[in-house]
Amino acid sequence: MSLAPALIVIAIGVLFLLGNLHIVYVHDWFAYWPVILIAIGLVKLVDSTFTGGRVAGALLMAAGGLILADNLGYLRVDLWDLWPLFLIGAGLLMLANRVWWPGSWSGPRQAAPTDGEVNLVAIFGGSNRKFVGGDFRGGHLSAMFGGVNLDLRKAGMAEDSATLEVSTIFGGSDIKVPENWMVVLEGVPIFGGFDDRTVQPAPGPGVKRLLVKGVAIFGGVNVKN
Repeated sequence: MSLAPALIVIAIGVLFLLGNLHIVYVHDWFAYWPVILIAIGLVKLVDSTFTGGRVAGALLMAAGGLILADNLGYLRVDLWDLWPLFLIGAGLLMLANRVWWPGSWSGPRQAAPTDGEVNLVAIFGGSNRKFVGGDFRGGHLSAMFGGVNLDLRKAGMAEDSATLEVSTIFGGSDIKVPENWMVVLEGVPIFGGFDDRTVQPAPGPGVKRLLVKGVAIFGGVNVKN
């Protein structure tokens, strides 16, 4: 996933170069830009091990497919007409978490998970979790029209690294980490942003690595210590 933004920029640059050299007419390729959304969604759908990530991937693929069909003249779609997709995604996420992870539903809570993983979902609301001690091994945060706050400042990590997958759609996710954790962001922002506000520790004994990856669509992910 971390390669996606670089590959997209390179591809756009190549197209403009070919257009300037009159080898390819770039305007003919603009109709296919939604393929980028489809590709990112497919990676999320296949690569994600959490329901929230798969739902976000499915939404990206659906939106990209409809916009592509509109650009190619197969059907007429206004971008504003696609907003119900987010309600459908929210409903699927609510159903999945009610059936498979009833304890992860959004709400103001403070808890210390025992399995080492977190799975927080906030839909039209907020979810707060404080991880104290234990062996943090990663997890997933989903925020759709809501906000998620995860406090890891007093968390322990037995392994050298852990992965936290974040899916934010019209929402926000705030993550607090210990001062001896090195944060690596590999998120894909789509009209959103990933913001690393941490003071990175110098490499050495006791320094842990937290990989934060995922997608932010009209939303933001903030990491700080």
